[in-house]
Amino acid sequence: MNRFSFLLAFNGFVIISLFVYYFFPKEWKETWGRKLILIAYHVIGVLSLELTFLMYRDIPYHWLARLSVVISTFYYVPIMIMGIFFAIGAVIRFIYRLFLKKHPDRSLSWKVPGAPHRAVLTASLAYLLTSVGFFNADHLYLTEYDVASGSMNGKEPLDIVLIADTHAGSGNWDSLYPRLSELVKQADPDVILIGGDIFDETTGRSDMKMLGEVLRGFEAPLGVYYTLGNHDDPESEILRRAIDETGAVSLEDRGVRLRDDLLLLGRKDDGQVRMTAEEILSAADDDDTVLVLEHRPTEFQKLADLGTDLVMSGHTHGFNIPMIAAVYWKANVVYGMRQYNDMTAVVTSGVSGWGFHYKCPAKNEVVLIHLHGN
Repeated sequence: MNRFSFLLAFNGFVIISLFVYYFFPKEWKETWGRKLILIAYHVIGVLSLELTFLMYRDIPYHWLARLSVVISTFYYVPIMIMGIFFAIGAVIRFIYRLFLKKHPDRSLSWKVPGAPHRAVLTASLAYLLTSVGFFNADHLYLTEYDVASGSMNGKEPLDIVLIADTHAGSGNWDSLYPRLSELVKQADPDVILIGGDIFDETTGRSDMKMLGEVLRGFEAPLGVYYTLGNHDDPESEILRRAIDETGAVSLEDRGVRLRDDLLLLGRKDDGQVRMTAEEILSAADDDDTVLVLEHRPTEFQKLADLGTDLVMSGHTHGFNIPMIAAVYWKANVVYGMRQYNDMTAVVTSGVSGWGFHYKCPAKNEVVLIHLHGN
């Protein structure tokens, strides 16, 4: 996502604010005093979002940067959740009215709470869910998958650490970094793969430096490799230098042999001009075990048909409310492990969130894949 797209996203959030204010119960806006309270609530929320989305990486004070994220999280996440509740309620009312037109004698006898009471209920649920997600964003877990592949028969097993979506910046506070180092060291992998969105539009130089120190501490006998994601700027020399200085090796539309018969291929992000699946898989020999790393979980069936044994992705952040439509519409897999013929696909929910300090009900994770023969 470039800066222009980021600005469009910001404007979209502002439009959501105006929409929600318009649909607040009339009883809450019947006096100027109440109107001013609601307007102040929205203005503070929008200003905090501006600090977080457009200025975070340039804010000179650490406490102010954190405060902007806290306020914007507890403003916009509940608003988006309330928007979902309101939309569901509107659809239910619409269906109910259609039903009554056909069956006017079958109206419900129970009394529905008025608009102010419904608003209080939805707001309470939204803020409760946001609080859970805010707390959950401060925790990082190790998730393990056992993957059996016929192509690994007779070959030495391989332990792979997969991380993605570190999003150094507003969505990922550096309090997670010691835990990230601890889990990767605990996993003791043969190879470490970083599946994109290492940085994003809010990443400042200090964020790059802190995450870079973590990545430099990664050790694996077969190496550390990465691809970029949709929030990484592939044209940024600063970004490239920050990653390359960690010792990680780029896998942008190229491959590397981890062992004589073990081929690791990396793809550019789906939003870039890149090699086709057929072109990049042409490097594989018949007796190879083929691993593919790419940021977005797309073209999985095609990769399976071309002989891939294991594909690994991130991007989706797992299943998160309210971000349930933004990244899922094109994803082959939202989260977890799935079989495509003889190919296994693993999609991680990532190390952190994006933009807001929030993750729910998904969890932050480091993935450890045990790849072996049948």
